[in-house]
Amino acid sequence: MATNFLWGNVVSTLNLLTTELNSLATGAGSAYGPEVGGNNSPQRAMLALHLASNSLAFTSASFVSVYLVPSITTLTGGTYPTYTSGTTPAYSGNGLVGNIYINPKTQSANVVDEILPGIIIPLGFYKTILINNTGVTLPPTGNTLNAILTPTQY
Repeated sequence: MATNFLWGNVVSTLNLLTTELNSLATGAGSAYGPEVGGNNSPQRAMLALHLASNSLAFTSASFVSVYLVPSITTLTGGTYPTYTSGTTPAYSGNGLVGNIYINPKTQSANVVDEILPGIIIPLGFYKTILINNTGVTLPPTGNTLNAILTPTQY
């Protein structure tokens, strides 16, 4: 008889980007997030984007691109590919895990929460980059990108 496929318990929530997202202009790239990961890290996650209360006009073309960039020295961390953040980001594009699309409507003092399930976490240490393609500047405070980590099946 076949064995059921079961997910283990959700391990934790990992803060990938916080203040790096505050007042991020459209077309701009965040600074690298903190170094996270290491040996025996979870292999999968769901990304959760939280945009603080805002009154912004999002369209069907509003999204953010998320990159999980592995360290060149995977098991010890500390060395990462060249990346220029800011209003004209310059990055190779390697490590793209996906785009998170925003509900296409004009907000009215509304919090925006969107998810991207099924993300594969890089081996070893990594940092996060987010490029804002929403067409608007993100709210000035309270924005986050978190990974809800999922353990390996058992």
